[in-house]
Amino acid sequence: MPEATRLGIANGVAGMSLGYRDDIEKKPSSIEMVSVQASAGLVAGALSSVITTPIDTVKTRLQSWTTMVMEDLQ
Repeated sequence: MPEATRLGIANGVAGMSLGYRDDIEKKPSSIEMVSVQASAGLVAGALSSVITTPIDTVKTRLQSWTTMVMEDLQ
């Protein structure tokens, strides 16, 4: 997908979330767009952290457990 199309879709979705569905000519201000994009980034970062941290913890414990078992076998 071309970059301009992707950005156009993202800006359209952001505009709709701000309530600009009916008036196509009226566009959200730069401050509104930045706040929507910052909020989306905050939510995405928090969600990815909540999902990946437990997985990384399990992985690290499995790796250390494997090391301890290998040391006991020697």
